[in-house]
Amino acid sequence: MSPTESGPVIESPRQSPALEDVDVLPTLGVTEIQRLLEIFDEEVQSIYPFIDVKELSDKVPSILQSSSPCEPQTGNSLKDVQMVKLAVASSVAIEAQGQNNISKRLIDDVEPVICRVSGEAFIDLQELQLMIMLSIYWFHCGEELLAWRSIGMAGRETLEVGLHRRASLLENFKDASERDLAMRCFWCVYILDRRWSYGTSLSFGISDRDIDPQLPEPVRKSYEVRKNNVDGLLTAAF
Repeated sequence: MSPTESGPVIESPRQSPALEDVDVLPTLGVTEIQRLLEIFDEEVQSIYPFIDVKELSDKVPSILQSSSPCEPQTGNSLKDVQMVKLAVASSVAIEAQGQNNISKRLIDDVEPVICRVSGEAFIDLQELQLMIMLSIYWFHCGEELLAWRSIGMAGRETLEVGLHRRASLLENFKDASERDLAMRCFWCVYILDRRWSYGTSLSFGISDRDIDPQLPEPVRKSYEVRKNNVDGLLTAAF
């Protein structure tokens, strides 16, 4: 049975302690997880290119086969595992048209860690990616306020470390591929911040006047952000 066949729920009865202690991810299996990651790639990544879903998918076998998937020899970090869980939870919510027990248990595993305020002065891009993913998950659960709140956290973090300024972007990310990822993450946060704000009638987290006019913009035609034409972008994308 596909995990999404269970009906969507917003509030579900608390599971028994024994069931809560069981990690949901291994029960799905490699094939099903990779199928759900493909859905995430098609439904999310194709519009918001802030993460490499193929790289995540390639990590799934080692994550499931190891008794300690975050050990150094596996090449996986805790945040890799959290990303897989968030992507799978989002795809389950997309198929179920809302939150269900499987997506809820996956989110319960990672949300407290993601929402913990970091004391680091330098941003961890994986942390930013997780915040973006959490926001997208809440949107697909119909929780627009939580989606707006989560992307607001991501927006504040991008501003704190200067992803909105060309000089700090170039200074903090010397590697071209890392810099490109940081830039894409920033613009994804920017456009999601706009979309969730319009949907909730709440304020933007990132103001246009704070953004460096010389900040590089994505070159992908399908994700061409123009700060003076946000309405048109939202209409075209959604």
